[in-house]
Amino acid sequence: MFSHVDEKNFPKMVDVSNKNETIRTAIAKGCLNVPASLFENFDGSDLQSKKGPVFSTAIVAATMAVKKTSDLIPFCHPIPIEACKVEIYFATPTVIEICVEVKTSGKTGIEMEAITGVQIAALTLYDMCKSWTHDLEISHVRLVKKTGGKSDYDKSEIPGPLYGLVLSGGESSRMKRDKGELFYHGISQVEQTYNLLKEFCSEVFVSCRKEQSEKLHLKNLPQIHDRYLNFGPLGAILSAMSSHRNASWLVLACDLPLMNKEVLHKIIDQRDNQKVATAYYNTDEKRFEPLVAIYEPKSYHPLFYYLAEGKNCPQKVLFNFPVKKIDFQNNSLLAKSLSNANTPEDYENALKLIQD
Repeated sequence: MFSHVDEKNFPKMVDVSNKNETIRTAIAKGCLNVPASLFENFDGSDLQSKKGPVFSTAIVAATMAVKKTSDLIPFCHPIPIEACKVEIYFATPTVIEICVEVKTSGKTGIEMEAITGVQIAALTLYDMCKSWTHDLEISHVRLVKKTGGKSDYDKSEIPGPLYGLVLSGGESSRMKRDKGELFYHGISQVEQTYNLLKEFCSEVFVSCRKEQSEKLHLKNLPQIHDRYLNFGPLGAILSAMSSHRNASWLVLACDLPLMNKEVLHKIIDQRDNQKVATAYYNTDEKRFEPLVAIYEPKSYHPLFYYLAEGKNCPQKVLFNFPVKKIDFQNNSLLAKSLSNANTPEDYENALKLIQD
């Protein structure tokens, strides 16, 4: 017999009085597919419509829906909501993703509350965006994870392999030579960077143009040749992602002579693979370090969007999409490790610090 039907086949609410209270959590997600033109109204944190801030309004609506689920679904028990977190963001320029995470201490599950929150958030987004366009589609609403009760459920994204990418850079006008062939640690800086990444990544590649491949400091290292020429670091990262679509990429520029294992261990330890990327962030200067960062596979489409716009630095993507920030404010040792060597004077200063 189904638990929501009595012996006479009439509907009933399940009796949970004999169940034990446990900590219960649920995470649900969903998407609103939108035309790329809508992204032009994004200010970096929200969409601003004639009706008001779109994402902020949908977050409030989702929270209200979570608390009212038992009023909407006939046999849901009223549940005290102890925590509710709603995130809404552009996963790509054409997909707005919604994530609702709910927590309670109770005798019954809370997954319906999480799913209802996602649905109402999606409907609110639709309502707020339809003045721009009706080319909108709610899709892929699903339970991602639940804990507590008789059994757990987890359909979270399983991360692929973590690969390393050395940005070799090539000839530098300010350094007056190729930064990758400089010696700081007894070997070329490209090889030093490669060796650092090799300790953390299952595969490591050096990014370079095809005509550079036979250079002395590059020819014995695994390479990925640039497919998108003259687009700088953004083209290099996308070339790597195009070669291995399921991999996440720990990207490291070769002009960081003071880089060390502790810095890489920190970014890997604090990585959030549910975000587009994980990157160091300078709070004082309000900028990311895009060339010491982990880019997840879901960053491919946002990066490609900016490539199509003629941008050549990943900084814009990191500001406009969900990124795990690692703040290095008030950490002088970490800040020093992230210092670039761009000129002959920088080279001499870095060499002295290393030798000391």
